[in-house]
Amino acid sequence: MKQCFAILVFASALNSCSVDSNDSLDNSSLNQAPSSLEKIWESDTLLKGNESVIYDELTDAIYVSCMGEMPDDALDGDGFIAKLNMDGSIDELQWVSGLNCPKGMAVYKNKLFVTDIGKLITIDLLKGEIINSETIKGGEFLNDLDVDSDGSLFLTETRKNHILKHTNGKTELYYSTAEIGGLNGVHIHDERILFTGSKGTNFLSNDLIVTPASTSIEGPDGIETYKNGYFGSSWKGKIYYFTENGDTKKMVDTWEQELYCADIDVIEDKNLLISPTLFNNKVIGYRIK
Repeated sequence: MKQCFAILVFASALNSCSVDSNDSLDNSSLNQAPSSLEKIWESDTLLKGNESVIYDELTDAIYVSCMGEMPDDALDGDGFIAKLNMDGSIDELQWVSGLNCPKGMAVYKNKLFVTDIGKLITIDLLKGEIINSETIKGGEFLNDLDVDSDGSLFLTETRKNHILKHTNGKTELYYSTAEIGGLNGVHIHDERILFTGSKGTNFLSNDLIVTPASTSIEGPDGIETYKNGYFGSSWKGKIYYFTENGDTKKMVDTWEQELYCADIDVIEDKNLLISPTLFNNKVIGYRIK
């Protein structure tokens, strides 16, 4: 069956760190929205430059991409993937090592896919071993990725403002934009692709027609589905919950504490949101209430 995707782009437009009328859900959405995020654990501060987290149900573990020393495009070999237990304790710090600056991750059929600057790394989740390292055509600075139900990977290329589609070892340009810069997070849910960029807030239909969206997030990064809406993270230490009609609620703001946020993951059946913290070198677990 042919899949039809709609694409959402969420980008920064908020100038205030406080919750105001634009950050609160209206009455129709409030019944479905979570009320708060409660911090229930944080990891040790050994996760150098952690950029992305992902949960795998089969191994019941959290995987963390750690870029190591900056800059975030350094070919220095000090990047790694860490494996955490569900309470945030570190099961194996350098579960997979020898990477450069790993960022986005996706899980499909017992494999963990990881972007690493210009490469796509494939890791066997059960063995903890790299089984493929592939240079991606058109990939100068690969950032996030997600996978659809057929196993096709969608990768953001931040510097070129592209979304690439990778299927069965072949890569093609899926979408390109000059107006929406700095493409970052990407998320697939129910035959829809959502992605974040540094400029503008837009919908893009499957026939590539752009229309404005009302949701805006300051410094947008990761996106994850939760119930009838989405959690969106901002690298400026903020986590939001928003709905299709643009209602937005700020759930976490740690920017005054100089605490970053990056590419989050949500485990809906555990009511758990996991947040990497980039240069703070730890991962935080929040109970969704």
